[in-house]
Amino acid sequence: MVYTGCGEGDETLMHAIRDCPCAIGVWNLMISDSAYVGFFSTVKKLTHIAWNPPDAKFLKLNTGGSVLNNSMLTACAGLFRDKWNLC
Repeated sequence: MVYTGCGEGDETLMHAIRDCPCAIGVWNLMISDSAYVGFFSTVKKLTHIAWNPPDAKFLKLNTGGSVLNNSMLTACAGLFRDKWNLC
């Protein structure tokens, strides 16, 4: 499927945020000349990532966190999950 934002390239996340001609114009304003070549020549590789449930007798704790650069703003969260996603 062709990306509808520009009418070029496949409709992928990488195209929308990096390879689309519309996005390249924005990146050109933000990336230094020394980083430009490495940024746009990165190998495009898709990796499927999936959550696997734990065995029936176990729980799995999924966690995440973030921090806003140059500030004291932070956040974190966690979620216990069982094989059937009931907890």
